[in-house]
Amino acid sequence: AACHATISAGWAVDLGEAPLVAEGLAYMSVTHQTLGSHKDQSPPTAVWSSATGTPGPVARTLQFVTTAHAGEFHKIANDASLQPEYVALKRGYFQHRIITFDDPAVLLGAALNAVGPLGTTALAADLAPTVEECVVVAVAAVLGSRADFFNLHAATSLYAVLAMIAHLDTDPAAQRDALAHWWRSAMAVLVAQDLAGHAEVASLLKQWSEDKERTVPDTKDKPWRAAMVTAFADGVQDEHLAKGVYVLSRWSGERSFSAATSRMCRAAGELLVCPRDDGGSLDKNMWFSAPPVDFKGFYHGKEKDAD
Repeated sequence: AACHATISAGWAVDLGEAPLVAEGLAYMSVTHQTLGSHKDQSPPTAVWSSATGTPGPVARTLQFVTTAHAGEFHKIANDASLQPEYVALKRGYFQHRIITFDDPAVLLGAALNAVGPLGTTALAADLAPTVEECVVVAVAAVLGSRADFFNLHAATSLYAVLAMIAHLDTDPAAQRDALAHWWRSAMAVLVAQDLAGHAEVASLLKQWSEDKERTVPDTKDKPWRAAMVTAFADGVQDEHLAKGVYVLSRWSGERSFSAATSRMCRAAGELLVCPRDDGGSLDKNMWFSAPPVDFKGFYHGKEKDAD
């Protein structure tokens, strides 16, 4: 349930279904986690800052996944989650590992705080650049983890957050607060999943940082119609696949985003609809089934545009 409450509320907002919005907001209120941002955590830190020069989502993610002790984070979370007080919660081992970020004794929240506040655009400025970087972090996690089920939830929960903050246009501080807390949840998911594909995630983010400065447009045909048909086809039982492809198609077509972001979204969409079991079924794609797929073929290393 690490991302489900946000997904429930945000997708209901997107659909305009008031009863479901109310249900989703209630779900959020009873499952809220500060993920290390509570005042009792040390070192205390603001979750975001619009001060010039503060690293944004891409730079902060690189900082977190490459920190000296990042390789130990999953073991710390897992060891704590196996203690009797956690097991007694009966919320599932993945969720228990997420909860460790709110335990001052475990120090994972402190490690996240030590990275520093998430840099955003100034309050009076357009939020689009910060939104784009959050999208890039989410999509890189999907690609780098080979479509890990939980990292896909982090991506679809970002779509939900964006749907909700569109209604907070008179409160730019609240919009930034929501994005900063989403970013913290995405980092917690990476840790809970053993920093799934963190080396690949870091590589993708570095590649995007280089590509975004290039002005060459993304000219490759975007196979979204075919991907949508595949994702929604009769016999495909996993609704996560359909939601993932839908979100990626929306982000790929966002005009305020760079060509590098569009390419990354397209690559993730292609990965989601690539059959990875002997029978050609897509239903196992979302369950981290050790697919025989070279993810680099979907984004970097094989798509160098001419300068």
